[in-house]
Amino acid sequence: MIAKYDDFSPDSWVYRYEMTDQGNFSLYLAALYWTFQTLLTVGYGDIGAYSDVELIFASFWMFVGSFFFTFAIGNLSTVLSSIDTRESTK
Repeated sequence: MIAKYDDFSPDSWVYRYEMTDQGNFSLYLAALYWTFQTLLTVGYGDIGAYSDVELIFASFWMFVGSFFFTFAIGNLSTVLSSIDTRESTK
């Protein structure tokens, strides 16, 4: 979406990875792959953001991913704490 918004400029990831001739399905799969990289904090080994708009978009999703992990770890610690409290009262 961001690369298309920039009309696949030379700064976009689609242009840099020579995917301008690829179909929509291939571009969607690459974008989905990037999304999982960002949200699961695996890192940017092969597809990264280059243009200003892509960097802003990537930063936003990294923030969402860190919020998700904070929420998940907080809930997991609450569950484990309640299990420990139940076992200690027996």
